[in-house]
Amino acid sequence: MTVLLIGIFQIVAAILVPWTRETDRITRAQQGALALELIASDLNAIWTTGDDAVLHFENDGADSTLRILRMDGTGHLTAVAYWLSREDPFGGPPRSVPSLFHGELDPAEAWQRLRADDLDWLQNEDVGNFTPGGDLRQAILATNIARFEIGLIETLEDLDTPGSPTATAPATLPALPPNALPYALDLRLVILSAQGARRLAALREGQPEFLNDTEQSIEEAFGQTFSRRLLLPRPRSPEPRL
Repeated sequence: MTVLLIGIFQIVAAILVPWTRETDRITRAQQGALALELIASDLNAIWTTGDDAVLHFENDGADSTLRILRMDGTGHLTAVAYWLSREDPFGGPPRSVPSLFHGELDPAEAWQRLRADDLDWLQNEDVGNFTPGGDLRQAILATNIARFEIGLIETLEDLDTPGSPTATAPATLPALPPNALPYALDLRLVILSAQGARRLAALREGQPEFLNDTEQSIEEAFGQTFSRRLLLPRPRSPEPRL
């Protein structure tokens, strides 16, 4: 009986391991596709809003924040933010590997601030103020984020060259004249598997599971990359400002 039970347990374990990995992969695919779709939709809106459009992107390793002021489908001006947070979305202590959150500011408040001609308020707004109900768990898009980047395509040559390298957006996107607005944006999101997140957390805590572990090697081995190139319409008068 013991030998039989051991054999059954080994068979079940052999089935569960690939099943768990495939479930994890499907979950990451759904999260990545949804996140990029929302971000691309909001980014595209700022080029069709008019000169009230504002975009602010901060990229500091695993603490990236993207803030957008855009017009929604019903004509309401809305402030939108995406940010990485190490706060555990399910409760518990802070996590080593951040999650991606999404929140919006009430349209009435966005209009009120805009009427005061204070377009720069978005850059310094606390991301907590964008969160519906003040509850981060309501706005979670994906967990175990290894990388969140926005690349600028600033010339037609880069746009026409497949796979051309693009520079990662600096800490703050530069103020560009209308004729120098980027032709496209490259969005890149890397989500780790549960195993990759565990190894990256151990590495950041100073107790790597393997001596040759690095953040890059873990990302390459256990990361699922989602990318999208967003072609931007050339601005009309009045010109949106970046």
